[in-house]
Amino acid sequence: MDYQKDNIQLEMQQLEKKRTYILEEQIPLQDQLATKLKKEIDTLKADLEYQTEEEKEATKTSIEQKEASIKQTREEKKELEKLAEKHAEKHAMLQKKLKGIEDENGKKTAKHDDSNEKKNEQKEDERPKKEVKNKEEK
Repeated sequence: MDYQKDNIQLEMQQLEKKRTYILEEQIPLQDQLATKLKKEIDTLKADLEYQTEEEKEATKTSIEQKEASIKQTREEKKELEKLAEKHAEKHAMLQKKLKGIEDENGKKTAKHDDSNEKKNEQKEDERPKKEVKNKEEK
């Protein structure tokens, strides 16, 4: 049973590491990327009024590409949030499973302790009888 507990605890640690990595590194990175792209779009839009028609077309195409990238970044962020939530749910499920195993082990230990106490009581009950018999024989 200890190997089960160890495996569950290891899996819980791995899930927590993955979840933390997603929440603390990957999602903020997506936010930074979206912010950077938004600033670039704003700069490109400001430059439009000083450009020739050919330049405007190229700039508009660039703006569209950056807007598509922002949309993709937001979708990736949502997927990462869902994945982090799945990790949290699985972690909670494993925690319940671990508690169940620990409770089960506790009951077995209690039963084992009870049976040992009964054996000890029986031995103690037998001692006086043996002592009495030994005294009678002398």
